[in-house]
Amino acid sequence: MIDFACKSIKVEELIRCSFQLSKTDYEVLVKLMDSEKDTKKLAEEMGLDRSTVQKSVSKLRNQGLIKRRQYNLSSGGYRYVYTSKEKEEIKKEVRSLIDKWSSSAKEAIQDW
Repeated sequence: MIDFACKSIKVEELIRCSFQLSKTDYEVLVKLMDSEKDTKKLAEEMGLDRSTVQKSVSKLRNQGLIKRRQYNLSSGGYRYVYTSKEKEEIKKEVRSLIDKWSSSAKEAIQDW
């Protein structure tokens, strides 16, 4: 928990706000930090509909927070599995976003 004057901010909220993630998006990201999974496995573990998980995975990929790997199946076809970026990389991005926000907040106060 981070205290800022009149508001306490949880780290989860900070991460979600930084990347404009829903609660589900954030939970999928955290699950993918543990190990590589496909959307079917994620949906089962989280008790969610597969299409909900696919939507979050798509958003997280567009944000560059997760990576996708294709596995070709011996019976034909393929399946995709996903894993998150390294946690330290994500932390670095959040710190950069906070620095940008801080600079713009300081400018706004200066202009006020």
